[in-house]
Amino acid sequence: MIRRQYLSLLRWSCREAWRTRFFAQTLLTVLALALLAGFAAALAVTEAAHYRAMLYAAGLRLALVFSLALHVCASVVRERETGALELVLSRPVARWVWFAGRLSGFQAVALGALVLGMPPLLAWGEAGGVAAFAAGLAGELLIAVTAAFVFAIALDHLVAAFTAFTAFYLAARSMAAILLIAGGATLDQSAAATRFCAAAARLVACVLPGLDRFAPAAWVVHGPPVAALATVAVQTLVYCALLVAIGQIDLERRNL
Repeated sequence: MIRRQYLSLLRWSCREAWRTRFFAQTLLTVLALALLAGFAAALAVTEAAHYRAMLYAAGLRLALVFSLALHVCASVVRERETGALELVLSRPVARWVWFAGRLSGFQAVALGALVLGMPPLLAWGEAGGVAAFAAGLAGELLIAVTAAFVFAIALDHLVAAFTAFTAFYLAARSMAAILLIAGGATLDQSAAATRFCAAAARLVACVLPGLDRFAPAAWVVHGPPVAALATVAVQTLVYCALLVAIGQIDLERRNL
């Protein structure tokens, strides 16, 4: 019974992505990024092939993350506003089953979108580097989709949920640079305000995933360091589990 409910919710998320033409939009985005990368590479003086592959990889990474987050937030908020969530939970469906089924469906959609974006990289990049980039980006997309799902449940408003996700993602991507600036020689490290800001930045960095190290565009050409993929896998498991726990607790305490 539970397995059938879980699979039905998973298929619902996948069918919803198909009905809303999310995959068609992803294909159009891939085409536009490929054309832009090809045009930019034509202007490069040297290493045009590497430049094209890295530019496409960087653009694909941002496009998939934000398009998937917007799709997830819009889907969950729409489900609440139309009363579909209340209708599902009025049946003998546990909240954790709804949570797991919908989230698994969104994660499957994310992996499907990733597959659609890989053909240009396979044509332009090195096979080993492209595989490593795809693995790192898969981990990043799983975290992004889970975070967007949790924010949509908690905030129950499209703009607020997407804004919260954007802040989370940008902070996770830029935290290494923030720490570098906070500890730089250009600041007076003896000042109390500087020490306080540096300590606050280190505290926030301990909570956020290091998304800046998940799928750098340089991996497409040069490949990842030996331990990089292991770090990506561990962080993906840890942060997805943490976000799932937060989202499930928030869902269980709500009066729907």
